[in-house]
Amino acid sequence: QLTTSAGYSFHISAEHRLLAEGPGSAQTSMEARDFARRLEAGIAVPRIFDGSSFHEVTEAGETKQTTQLIDVCFDAEDAAVLAWHFPGKRPRSISCSAAVACLGRQVADRTAMLGVEEKCTFVDVGSSSNRSQRRARSAGAASDPRSGW
Repeated sequence: QLTTSAGYSFHISAEHRLLAEGPGSAQTSMEARDFARRLEAGIAVPRIFDGSSFHEVTEAGETKQTTQLIDVCFDAEDAAVLAWHFPGKRPRSISCSAAVACLGRQVADRTAMLGVEEKCTFVDVGSSSNRSQRRARSAGAASDPRSGW
């Protein structure tokens, strides 16, 4: 969980990359877990980007929680998306400063992700026995790209 100086708090998986402020106010990527580790160690924490400006991280902590996640994938490694977290009901208005610029995961080979492989010049969909029946968990578990969720 991260809380910004704008007063907004959100939950994110530990390995998820966020856009943070790098040297010379340039945007750089940083895993969410690194914000908590830096705060605990007393090391300066970079500000996070909301799509238009940077905000200081005032609180950061790690907890283990089992939950379903959406794995956002892009063709470009540096592609970003703005995300909002609404605990409970969606608010009547949405503040731009409540957004967080997140980076998705780059997709190297979509066919491999979907369990499709080439066999003797034919396309073969892997057997259903290879498919994971488990949903992704936020702490330490990889997402299932074949999930119907």
